[in-house]
Amino acid sequence: TLHKIGKTEEARIVCENLTDQMELDRENGTCRFGRTAGYYRWYNDAVEATSEALKAYLVVEPKSELIPMMVKWLAGSRRGAHWKSTMDTAHAILAMCDYLKGSKELAPDMTVTVKIGDRVTKSIRVTKQNVFTLDNTLTLRGADLASGNHVVSIEKTGTGNLYYSGALTVFTREEDVK
Repeated sequence: TLHKIGKTEEARIVCENLTDQMELDRENGTCRFGRTAGYYRWYNDAVEATSEALKAYLVVEPKSELIPMMVKWLAGSRRGAHWKSTMDTAHAILAMCDYLKGSKELAPDMTVTVKIGDRVTKSIRVTKQNVFTLDNTLTLRGADLASGNHVVSIEKTGTGNLYYSGALTVFTREEDVK
């Protein structure tokens, strides 16, 4: 609001003061605001606070190194295809849409290769034309893997950011699951 009414210096100071409240994790390349636990309801909610901070930084400090860190934290805080509530989901989606308007996230030019051990399991070409329509899933069933330890690697060549996640689901008919 300060930025929109021409008080750009005051808006910059507000963003600067926000850094007093941030949780910065340089090792993982993430930044968030608010609390992830400890309070009931929406008070000081991390997804909402980080989403609103992201929106402010996009307008006031669009070249800030914190912007991609906030986006990464938000993307990593999903629970499947949503966040913990419809309110959190709405805040995160709106903030990330604002981010996408000014970024080149929707214009990738890369190849992503997933390997298990030395075996290529899937290779995907990602471009601006197919970013929303490509088959970006890989499902393995028990028969697809021999027993033992397996190293999964994801390799990217080309330009664009790659976001990925993994899940393991186990089903057994044993009475006493060890």
